[in-house]
Amino acid sequence: MSSSSCIRSAAQRIAWAILLAASLITAPAVWAEGDEPEIIDEFQAAPAPPKVTKRVFQHEMAVTAIDITRNGNVAVTGSVDGYLRLWEVSTGRLLRKLNNEATIFSLSVSPNGRLAIVGTRRKQALVWDLIKGEVVKLLDHDDYVRGVTFSPDGRTALTASGDHTVRMWDVETGEVIRVLDHGSSAWSVDFSPDGKWAYSGAFKEAWLWDVETGERRHVLQHPSGVTSIDWSFDGKFVITGCTDNKIRIWSVETGEMVQLVKHAHSVFAVAFSPDGKHALTGGDDSTARLWNVKTGKQLKIWELGGRVYAVKFTPNGRHMLTASDDATAVLFDLAP
Repeated sequence: MSSSSCIRSAAQRIAWAILLAASLITAPAVWAEGDEPEIIDEFQAAPAPPKVTKRVFQHEMAVTAIDITRNGNVAVTGSVDGYLRLWEVSTGRLLRKLNNEATIFSLSVSPNGRLAIVGTRRKQALVWDLIKGEVVKLLDHDDYVRGVTFSPDGRTALTASGDHTVRMWDVETGEVIRVLDHGSSAWSVDFSPDGKWAYSGAFKEAWLWDVETGERRHVLQHPSGVTSIDWSFDGKFVITGCTDNKIRIWSVETGEMVQLVKHAHSVFAVAFSPDGKHALTGGDDSTARLWNVKTGKQLKIWELGGRVYAVKFTPNGRHMLTASDDATAVLFDLAP
């Protein structure tokens, strides 16, 4: 390579690094095929989401996890192939991918968009710095990590594992703050909107517990495994998905069930809409479904090409995202 080419190459690398830092999106450890992607979005911006009726994010293997940045512009997906992928929602363009070197079960993007925590089969959750494009913390368990989530302020994280524990972590230091023993494989976790409480799901039970003390307030009984949990944005209700084919909505204050609806098969994913009026569910029957929370009426059903492992509303509630066994993540318009 000539000296002039080396100089140009070095200049390009410096310019690229500046763009990355300015945009709060990282260069990945492993680039997607083709040229390095143009930086087109800031994680903390808040533009209107794209006006699309459907967008397919194609993978090579089953998609098991999904999240979306607060501005609704970037979708993050995790797959059985071990790759964390970032997508431009408005075009469906693959921006970059990061190799976790193990099957991904779950993921969560931090509120400020800088970090992503990824639960994997290799007995660890990985915390990625999305600016530096590197793993900055390894959160160890004694078995696979099925569920992960950040606290609303992004300072702590929860992980749920097949080792029967739910662990709360200091994100900055990677130190364990608290360990809860469920007595069976823990599958799902979620913080309350104010960060003071958390729900965790395991076999036949979901616990509501005080984040500060670790004390349990309610135990929500189920006939089988609690695969997924989501808290309503007003903090008043929690929705659980279960392998008994049912979705339950509970009052956080009383611990009483206030709604019950049924899938054809096991439920793997649940989500409240931002306004709390609707819920999304997905499961073993290869469908995603939209429900009226108050009446329990099914409003819409989408037939997917395989088991639906994750569902998510976009921040303004106008679109939904699914992750499924057919190697796709799909964005759907929820407009009637």
